[in-house]
Amino acid sequence: MNAHRNRAQKRLVWRKIAVYAPLFFLLGVAQCSFFNNLSFISAVPDVVLGALTAVAMFDTQRTAAVCAVGAGAMIDAMGSSGISLCPVAFLVAALICSEISKKILPSFLSWPLMLIPAALTKSVFTLLNIYLMAGAQSFSVILKTILLPELIFTLIFSLPLFFIVRPCARLAQARSKFKV
Repeated sequence: MNAHRNRAQKRLVWRKIAVYAPLFFLLGVAQCSFFNNLSFISAVPDVVLGALTAVAMFDTQRTAAVCAVGAGAMIDAMGSSGISLCPVAFLVAALICSEISKKILPSFLSWPLMLIPAALTKSVFTLLNIYLMAGAQSFSVILKTILLPELIFTLIFSLPLFFIVRPCARLAQARSKFKV
């Protein structure tokens, strides 16, 4: 009985890897190449963070944490500038969103409420990265030119990810307190 249970758990882990890894890879490539080169926006929207927030909403906290560290390392490897804080920022955001998801239903109306603390958490780490790399800067200039545009565009471009991650969570047999 115990051996069968272990095999089932291993299959579930591999299923989640098979579903979430390509999703985060494609979104990471899109974020680091396509969104990075859009000239009409002044900051790069963090669509990987948006997908991570959805995983935190639909799956377990452990799955969200593993996806956060993996996705953060991938973003740093793909050409993130500055100190490698992305895994830590994503992990903190995933843990915060996992705790929030315990209190709300997984509906599209609650989706923007989940994105706001995740994007704000990432903004804190972006600010920390700027200060560590560039030294003393005017906070108002950083807020106006980097933090607010990044926050707004992350929220806008992450909204459709609800409809992409939800079926992925079904494929991955997400285990949360509610039926995905």
